[in-house]
Amino acid sequence: FFSALHLSMDSRKEDVAYLVKQSIPQIVNMLIGDLLAKKPGNPVRFLQEALERMAMTENMKFGGGSGPGANLDCCTTNPNNYKVIAKTAGGRLVEMTLPAGQGDVAHDHPTHYLYVVNGGRLKLSPPPGHTEGSAEVDMPAGAALVIPAGPHQVTNVGTTDVKILFVEPTGSAETCELPDFVSPFTV
Repeated sequence: FFSALHLSMDSRKEDVAYLVKQSIPQIVNMLIGDLLAKKPGNPVRFLQEALERMAMTENMKFGGGSGPGANLDCCTTNPNNYKVIAKTAGGRLVEMTLPAGQGDVAHDHPTHYLYVVNGGRLKLSPPPGHTEGSAEVDMPAGAALVIPAGPHQVTNVGTTDVKILFVEPTGSAETCELPDFVSPFTV
């Protein structure tokens, strides 16, 4: 869709370069593809809600950089694989489902905290903490990990569907005052 739009536009190369750097072609293609796949009764409201979901990530501290998926929200670019389960001013809880043999579209995350519900073998490109390359990792059910901020693309190279829950904080969470609370993480 964006290619056809680009060909019909009378635009300067620097304008197109700006749009590409901001990942606008990926976002427009994703929105139009999702709109055509779901064919909602009210397409304008559908697009408004999609844009609202994008705006929700404004306070997130993505890993950034310039690689594929940089500064692109996982839920926006992969609405069939990533769903917001709960959200607050301090962050959101996201459910990722990735069927065996499928991959997602490159996206970015802030530092996030995950729990593997249904395990499997995943290929991460690039692996956490890296800017290039890939690694295949076994993600056993029950594993809990902290993943550093950064863009990546995930492919389920195993034989089982994978389900992961993770928390992405926005950085605006206030300290919770619970005087009798003892954290299991305090040593």
